[in-house]
Amino acid sequence: MSNNSIEGPEMRICIIMMLKDEDELAMTWVKYHGAVVGYENLFIFDNGSTQAGTIAAIDHAESKGSRVDRGQSGFLAFKHKGMTFEALIKRLDQESPYDFYFPLDIDEFLSARLSHRYAVTPTEIFSVLSKYLESPDALMIRGAPTNHPLKPSWYDPSEGQRKFFFARGACVKLDHGFHHGITKSGKTLVTDMVYFHFHFRPFRDQQAAARKKLEGFVTDFDRETIRSHQEKKGSGFHLVQYLLQTESQYYAEFDKRTLIYIPEFSKSLDAFSLDLPYLKTRLEEIALTPDQEDARISTVNDADQLAACLDRSAGSLDRLFKLYKRIGATARVEQTAEAILASNPANFLVRRDLIHLAVERGLVSQTKSTAWSEARYHLSEAEKQESVAAEDLIYIARYNSRIGDHEVGLRNIQKAIMMLEGDEKLAARLVQAEIYVENKDKSRAIKELEDITPKLHRPNQLIRCALMMGKLGMAKSSLAEGRRSIGVLRPARTTPQDYLQLAKLFIRNGAAADAKIVMIKAGFTNFPQMNLLVEFHEVNFELDLKELAKQYAEAALAKDAYHPLMVERLGILQLLERTPKPVAEPLAPPVTGKGIGVMRMFTGIRRRG
Repeated sequence: MSNNSIEGPEMRICIIMMLKDEDELAMTWVKYHGAVVGYENLFIFDNGSTQAGTIAAIDHAESKGSRVDRGQSGFLAFKHKGMTFEALIKRLDQESPYDFYFPLDIDEFLSARLSHRYAVTPTEIFSVLSKYLESPDALMIRGAPTNHPLKPSWYDPSEGQRKFFFARGACVKLDHGFHHGITKSGKTLVTDMVYFHFHFRPFRDQQAAARKKLEGFVTDFDRETIRSHQEKKGSGFHLVQYLLQTESQYYAEFDKRTLIYIPEFSKSLDAFSLDLPYLKTRLEEIALTPDQEDARISTVNDADQLAACLDRSAGSLDRLFKLYKRIGATARVEQTAEAILASNPANFLVRRDLIHLAVERGLVSQTKSTAWSEARYHLSEAEKQESVAAEDLIYIARYNSRIGDHEVGLRNIQKAIMMLEGDEKLAARLVQAEIYVENKDKSRAIKELEDITPKLHRPNQLIRCALMMGKLGMAKSSLAEGRRSIGVLRPARTTPQDYLQLAKLFIRNGAAADAKIVMIKAGFTNFPQMNLLVEFHEVNFELDLKELAKQYAEAALAKDAYHPLMVERLGILQLLERTPKPVAEPLAPPVTGKGIGVMRMFTGIRRRG
């Protein structure tokens, strides 16, 4: 299935990609894009692959008509791939023009956003793409739904992802990561194209991939060396975190993300008899099931039937615990967790879930004392274990404080602080400041905040500082930190609640202009949670951001067509004149430096007649 599937004139789409040793992704990527745009329109640079699966995928593509260049091996070729791709696009524009050029990474899969779902077929993709034919602007994708390494078909929408492609004759400059594209018009147009982004691999594979990409950018992989590289924001610095994390830390990060279920891309792959990337490795790593059928279990009844067939070994209990947790069967999670802890009291990850469930139950039930007693028991048991990690102590301290045991929480957070250094120590001290605030210890809270705040740089940390300062009556300092956080807001590091809390902080302090900047940066996301849609609508409505308020009202009504507030608000907004969308600013400075000779291997390209 290729470009010929749309009606009207044939649309020619060129996809360019460089890879090295990507056995898990290569064949899926090649077959998917070969089916979508035609193998003859794939241009593949091999950066020196040695893995059998990758070589087989490249050979398969070449045998089907793809253009393969095996002369771009080594670190320098990888470093200059943006200029290499740019040179290829310009050459093709001269010799055999395409309607569109997509520079992709091996973990990116082309798709498009429709009104209420994502494209499933090539016909749908081309229909969306046809709107941008002959555009002179730098074309930016709408988003890159990013995978969850343990949950097939669940994605972080990542609607702020900056990735560029070009229409015929438009490309002037392209950077290494394709995050900045410059065209003759100097303008940017956000399109409805998206990339399904399989960035997150099972933990061991993620670390291996990070090391491979950082080779050449760091002298060695000593912790101090890579931490220094991260602090200096050297090339690929965002990958360092995966080498510094433990497995539990890596997976815990995904608990902070807002995920949505998107089955369309899996359906696209099914049509071509392909599996989702990493599926086999993922199932092996989490020991969920010996075959892929168990991954489809979605009801308590089905899970109970599986449980009846299993023994009570540690492996089976662990498998059931993860399965019940995935489908949200809270009572079964607690029962299975208790059975696991009976034989292995040191399993902190399991005990952590019991602590969380007990505290949440206490917050909403009439029997708070019983729930709090359960939480205290599990917190005490966790604290007793030998060699408790600093990250676990921080978690324990947070929940100590949450149920009112502030002094116990302070004792545990101070133990953690003594075990840590650098940014990790600052993060622990921020938790200590929060415990001081919860304990109404104003003087110690202010002293701690004044000491650590100038050293913090992550948006979530700055927002937390600003909120605490507000609670402590430090209005000017609270506003100053809130404004400092605006400059570092990034979708990947900022949760929906961060945006809301920061905007509300500014509103409370009469700084509506700052609140507007925050909400514009947050943009629109079709959250699965109704309460988030309503809350984002209300803040945007209060700030007179009509278009965003309208989008959130429409998304909320798509879930509940009779929501009284949303019905009323949408009616009001439809009577008001729409605010025109702001024109995007020109993008990054042009890439400088000498390019690498390209296209020596791409011979025999015919001019378009």
